[in-house]
Amino acid sequence: MSSRVPRIADVPVPLLISPPQHCPYLPNRNATMLYWPNQTPTGSGYQQLMDWGFRRTGTIVYTTGCAGCTACVPI
Repeated sequence: MSSRVPRIADVPVPLLISPPQHCPYLPNRNATMLYWPNQTPTGSGYQQLMDWGFRRTGTIVYTTGCAGCTACVPI
């Protein structure tokens, strides 16, 4: 994982980890997603996740967690 993604032990709740799936960005690669399992965090918890590079779509908070790849960069 890239340095922007926290070590799993640093996150205050367990993250859900998706099975490997086709990477939507790079050909011939697999992607793994890390999902925040609870409702959208607020305040400093939300800011910490954003600082770590998580993204939000509606109420789903997620980031990529692909071993050996740092190509995905949140903007």
